[in-house]
Amino acid sequence: MQRESHHGTSHPYRQLFSNQPGRTNLIVYRVQTGSHPPIRCSPFRVTGKTAQDLEREVWDTLALGVIQPSASPWASPVVLVPKKDGSVQFCVDYRKLNAITVSDAYPMPRPD
Repeated sequence: MQRESHHGTSHPYRQLFSNQPGRTNLIVYRVQTGSHPPIRCSPFRVTGKTAQDLEREVWDTLALGVIQPSASPWASPVVLVPKKDGSVQFCVDYRKLNAITVSDAYPMPRPD
């Protein structure tokens, strides 16, 4: 298999990756929060174009099956982070959840 540079040319494993977000059903991960009660953060206020971009991102990820409607007592706000190419990155602000999450006893080993 021929390997080419990363500047606009193909990679040997390109078929393994996609520009579309996805999901796997091979594993289920449960975030351990101990006995902490659910954290429910209010969404950030958005207006105008940001609101339109946010709604489009929600519908797109729903259509891809990456997210689904939920009635969970846990809630974290979403933010749209501008990317260099002018598009937006859909992100979730998990800072409050991360602050109470119990760390894994066996973290992922370093790949090197």
